[in-house]
Amino acid sequence: MKVYTPFLKLKFLENFIIKCVKKLNKAALIFESGGDLKEISEIQVNSYKNLNLKNFCFGLFHLFIFSTYAVNANEVNCNFQENLAQKDLNLCALKEREFSSRKLALYLDDKLLRKWEIVAKEVCFESWKKYSKGSIFPLLIYNCQTRMNNYLLDSRIKGLKGK
Repeated sequence: MKVYTPFLKLKFLENFIIKCVKKLNKAALIFESGGDLKEISEIQVNSYKNLNLKNFCFGLFHLFIFSTYAVNANEVNCNFQENLAQKDLNLCALKEREFSSRKLALYLDDKLLRKWEIVAKEVCFESWKKYSKGSIFPLLIYNCQTRMNNYLLDSRIKGLKGK
């Protein structure tokens, strides 16, 4: 059984693309020397008999379109969390925590901020340790840290009266 790691997949894709670029260069030379389009379109790409340059470009175009869609599909819209899976909720909570940490970094120096993040993480871990084996645990930790950061920010910005 072959196991394809991401590295091997990328290496295979790289080799395939190199072969295709060589074929495209060959097609360009034929075109520049006055060859007709039929001759160019019949250049064999890789070792597949029915995969000529015309079919390859058609397939490559569709691969590009669908891969672009797939990349954009991975983006999680955190504004509408009602129908998100748990891992997406965790990701949204992480983004919120990072945002609150960046805002807090405007008021604290780096050394103090690092200490604060360690203490806040320990406090949140201790508070929610009974859920440590569940998939909701990261969400609880990130939300806890976000609330603590926001409390400090509100206290710093609004003062003691909270106005």
